[in-house]
Amino acid sequence: MNQKKRIILWIIIGIFLVLSLVYSAFIFGRQQGIEAAYEEFSQAGISLDYFSKNQNPEKIFSK
Repeated sequence: MNQKKRIILWIIIGIFLVLSLVYSAFIFGRQQGIEAAYEEFSQAGISLDYFSKNQNPEKIFSK
């Protein structure tokens, strides 16, 4: 019975480790995608400063 609990515990730890690796890979891939999009826009001559400045709702409504 004690060995069964140990196996279940290791399975839970393994699932947690795999999920954390998948999540970190997803975040890293998303960050790479954002940087690639920024590069593409800057090469096309479009500034992304407009989007970053207008994300604050207070600035939008204060106009």
